[in-house]
Amino acid sequence: MEGTVEIRFAINKNGDVTHVEVVKSINNVLDKAAIKAVEKLPRAHPGMEMDKPGLTYYTVPVKINFR
Repeated sequence: MEGTVEIRFAINKNGDVTHVEVVKSINNVLDKAAIKAVEKLPRAHPGMEMDKPGLTYYTVPVKINFR
């Protein structure tokens, strides 16, 4: 089973991953695996607006290949 799931998520002002959701689904199993992978991302640098950290959204493809 393999495919690419598009995931949308946010990095909050503390650098934590939040608001994880599937934008382009393949199937329930791959969707859950992609969500789990994104939720495990390490703390990141938040986006800045007018020199203040804020909520920043990203959409990324997550390629999954189960053998």
